[in-house]
Amino acid sequence: MTEPRGGCVGEVNCSESIGGQSMRQSQSTEKLEEVAREVGVRWGARMRAHYLRNARTLGSWPGTLDEARRLIDDTVDGTLEEDERELLALLAERGARRAWNDVAIAPEERSRS
Repeated sequence: MTEPRGGCVGEVNCSESIGGQSMRQSQSTEKLEEVAREVGVRWGARMRAHYLRNARTLGSWPGTLDEARRLIDDTVDGTLEEDERELLALLAERGARRAWNDVAIAPEERSRS
């Protein structure tokens, strides 16, 4: 198997490296992914708190991918390529869902299961 020009094999954000551009792009993407996960976790925790304050039953995650896209747009000022935006929205939504599910079952209920 031949290696593509620029020396990148199997990287999502790989392009020809000119003066370290690929390295900076990869680091920037990693940071954005980290931020997207954090945004999602905070979103899930806020939604959970809202439901509990209003004495609503915690069921399945109520958020949507469209909401996650809007959160990502607000966080990065809408300056992303469409496929990168979609990846970050998915990461945010999954982070929110995980945060929601981590706290959706009270500790005493977990010990009974």
